[in-house]
Amino acid sequence: VKLIVWVLLFAMTGTAHGQLLKKLKKTAKTITSTTANGSSSALSNADYVKGLKEALNIAANNSAVTASTIDGFNKNVDIRIPFPQDAIVVKNYAVKMGLKPQVDVFEEKLNRAAELAAKKAAPIFLSAIQSMSITDATGIAMGEKNAATQYLRKTSGVELSNQFKPIVAEALASVSIAKYWKPLADSYNKVSLFIGKEQVNANLEEYVTSKAVDGLFLLVEKEEANIRKEPVKYGFDLLKTIFTTK
Repeated sequence: VKLIVWVLLFAMTGTAHGQLLKKLKKTAKTITSTTANGSSSALSNADYVKGLKEALNIAANNSAVTASTIDGFNKNVDIRIPFPQDAIVVKNYAVKMGLKPQVDVFEEKLNRAAELAAKKAAPIFLSAIQSMSITDATGIAMGEKNAATQYLRKTSGVELSNQFKPIVAEALASVSIAKYWKPLADSYNKVSLFIGKEQVNANLEEYVTSKAVDGLFLLVEKEEANIRKEPVKYGFDLLKTIFTTK
């Protein structure tokens, strides 16, 4: 079986860690199983990759849908984007200036911007999934419990940020306090420079984009954990075979 040969070669030429070698041997043993009548049933390279792509598709699509719905960020306590924590002093300053209603709207808008941006996630994830190799698939199956999420972050994180930023910028431009943000932050930073206080990041688009991407991958990670725990529940026996090789 090509996959078994590949696995053994990898074990001989790759890292010498005993833990990895043990996993590789167990993977090879599990992939070539014996059916009830004694015949050999091998999981091909194509099946192996297909199974992992199915898992990633489920996790990525579910996460993108959840994040991009109304209140997908705004009312999800795990990923809701708060007023920048390193700029609470700016928030307090704005409230003292009588801008409390605008501050509330502003915080909601941060999350609405993330929800809008998340609509771009699905095709970006799909592109990354389609390019998965057998090496990637093996690494996911035998890796940490969030290995699939790590793969998606590595292969699509930069593109997500690039696609999210202009959407975030446009959404924030419609909020009045966002117009005051940079002047307020810059003004505070000038003062903080003289009194030895830490300066705040005046780049709102960068802050929201980063939080939106992080929140999306947190959702993906949770989906991945569920799939690894109960693969058959998602309708794929193949995933059970792959994820029980560890």
